[in-house]
Amino acid sequence: MRPGFLSSCEEWRQRESTIPSEYFADIYDGSVWKKFREGFLSTPYCYMLTLNVDWFQPFKHTQYSVGAIYLVIQNLPREQRYKEENIVLVGVMPGPHEPNLSIDSYLLPLTEELSKCYNEGIQVLTSNGISVNIRTLLSCISCDIPATRKVAGFLGHNARLGCNKCYKEFDHSSSGVVNYSGYERSLWNPRTASKHRSDCLKVESCKTKSETKKMESLLGVRPCALLKLPYFDPIQFVAIDIMHNLFLGTSKRIFGTWIEKGIITKQHLLSIDKLTSTFTVPSNIGRLPLNMSSNYLSFKAAQWSTWTTVYSPIVLKSILPNEDYRCWLLYVRACAILSQRMLTLSDINTADSLLLTFCKKVSELYGSDCCTPNMHLHLHLKETLLDFGPAHATWCFSFERFNGILGSMPTNKKSVEIQFFRTFIRKQVLLSQNKTIEDEDFKKFLPVSLSTENTYTLRCESESELHNILKLHYGPLELYPFKYSDTQGLIQLLDLGKEQVFTSSETVDIVHLYEQLNPGCAVVYVSPFYVCHGRIRIG
Repeated sequence: MRPGFLSSCEEWRQRESTIPSEYFADIYDGSVWKKFREGFLSTPYCYMLTLNVDWFQPFKHTQYSVGAIYLVIQNLPREQRYKEENIVLVGVMPGPHEPNLSIDSYLLPLTEELSKCYNEGIQVLTSNGISVNIRTLLSCISCDIPATRKVAGFLGHNARLGCNKCYKEFDHSSSGVVNYSGYERSLWNPRTASKHRSDCLKVESCKTKSETKKMESLLGVRPCALLKLPYFDPIQFVAIDIMHNLFLGTSKRIFGTWIEKGIITKQHLLSIDKLTSTFTVPSNIGRLPLNMSSNYLSFKAAQWSTWTTVYSPIVLKSILPNEDYRCWLLYVRACAILSQRMLTLSDINTADSLLLTFCKKVSELYGSDCCTPNMHLHLHLKETLLDFGPAHATWCFSFERFNGILGSMPTNKKSVEIQFFRTFIRKQVLLSQNKTIEDEDFKKFLPVSLSTENTYTLRCESESELHNILKLHYGPLELYPFKYSDTQGLIQLLDLGKEQVFTSSETVDIVHLYEQLNPGCAVVYVSPFYVCHGRIRIG
């Protein structure tokens, strides 16, 4: 066990006293974590895990799907949780095709290990030579819809009972088209873990394949290996990933609908390309959604996220009819809220209400054919947020990155799954042995203004942004008399950053903002020097 790893897994115990109860800043603030906090998590070296299963194409010009099974340790601080050296690559499933219904043959060995780790634990030797007993508990499944159904024991989304959160029945036309519309949640009976388990037992008792298939269709369940874990809740422990649900799902679907229905024409697409090319955006925005006219079908999730929340409200205003545009803004506002690093209960309720109105409006404007299973799951996102905290705690962006890392590894094109696994593990070992200079030693070489911890200054683009950041940063910013006890300690600076300088006009502006935020308190002096940090931890 590398030095510092176990202590990092226990850091979450120190943060709980600093986070107000109404805030959701990380997975620790969700109801699932709190459910085990007084029992399983009350003793050291007890870790909660997230499971992800996904398939990817390692070859550009050949249809060959390889599956990967990952585990993530939730106890680690968020800035360490998804580092390559901390991911557990459980296994690589061979191609060339994805399994159709179940992957139990791959999950059974994992389930046996998880059961042993929960009941007995495993002995691990620390870097100090001390033997400790580590226990684990699988509390979250985060995958796209097809993988979720195969992992957690549900039927596909095209089934009559195709939702893994409720028993809403989706009607099928004579031609086999599924109608996913109908957003009256009061009519949806929620699924429960106890009923799911009893229904799976009924399926397992069937004698023939045809009888089994009929019973699965009737009950909307399929037995799975993870049910062998007595604590596993196949309903609550399955998160809805907003990366697939919102950005690769509805954002892409609605844009395609506009094109299909002629609401957005080829000329409009060229106008969109011309306008988006004039945008100047911060470097932290990520991949830009350029060339919509030719590339939108191949956009990645990050590009759809940027398009939805940054570009589309401006670009589409002069293109979409008023009613369509107002409908789209409901969705944009919900996405903007759900993409925040920290949420309040009010934020979650607001986003839920916006998505409900949006889904109903989509059905009214474009018909039931436009409605998708992702839109139905929009109305279950609130449950996931309450269970696991903000969306970034469970979204699949990091797992997609690991798929890219695996797929880009050089191979000889034979038995690639074994080569992927060995290369990934070898790289993890090298990363875990990497030695870095200690902060205190590094500070000796810095200018005084960078090595002094009480000289942090902020640079903001607006008064409201400054207000929010100051409110959250109160912990380390003791230099200024802004006291917001309800959010004290929510932000920590994780690196020393780079020294920057305000222009004279910027200094005047920030003095003016300080005075507006603190009426009656004169600001005598604001240092023109400030530190720009690359990494912070919120919550």
